[in-house]
Amino acid sequence: MFSINLQRLLSRQYFLPFILAVGALSFYAYSIRQQIMLEPLSGYEAEQYARQIHQADVLEKRLGPIHHVEMLGGLYEEQRARCNYGVMITAEKRQIHAELWLYKKGGRVDSVHLVHLALSEDERFSIQLDVVKPKGVSPHGG
Repeated sequence: MFSINLQRLLSRQYFLPFILAVGALSFYAYSIRQQIMLEPLSGYEAEQYARQIHQADVLEKRLGPIHHVEMLGGLYEEQRARCNYGVMITAEKRQIHAELWLYKKGGRVDSVHLVHLALSEDERFSIQLDVVKPKGVSPHGG
């Protein structure tokens, strides 16, 4: 009898805070989903960026001859107006995971950087790449 009354008391006492907590978490999850979305690269764009990475002299000096560049999935971060793509670079000396950062301004890609963040200073790098226009888009924006 006592346990049933305690259960009712707890359910009434914590019902509103529970609903508010669930609502707050749902809103937070929704806002995060709006800020970070999947942003796929077209096959043409991925191929062009991979080609630029493959031909980068700076990487060849650091890693040796590059054998393979694989573009992985990407996310768009609304707060930074940046798309992050994983890039797996297989070279003669080793394999590294870097990120391709595409900064957007007004819905268009403004600048592109290949970035590898590492603990040791000599392994870190940031290389600016040329912006690749999607196929079918003129360089003049028309």
